[in-house]
Amino acid sequence: MRSCSLPAGKALLDTHHPQYRGVFGFAGHASARDTMLDEEVDWIVAIGTNLDEFGTSGWIRMHSLNKS
Repeated sequence: MRSCSLPAGKALLDTHHPQYRGVFGFAGHASARDTMLDEEVDWIVAIGTNLDEFGTSGWIRMHSLNKS
């Protein structure tokens, strides 16, 4: 299972794991953004976050634009 973290949660995941795709959100990695917007993703689990604008870099807006 591929995994990403928000900036504040990076320390909770093994960043050297082969399925880790990087930090998503403010100053995040393109690989994490691409993973989150991948049409093959069936579900996203978010633990301990409020998914605010700063942490996700406006993911709701990006997700909506991706559906065109």
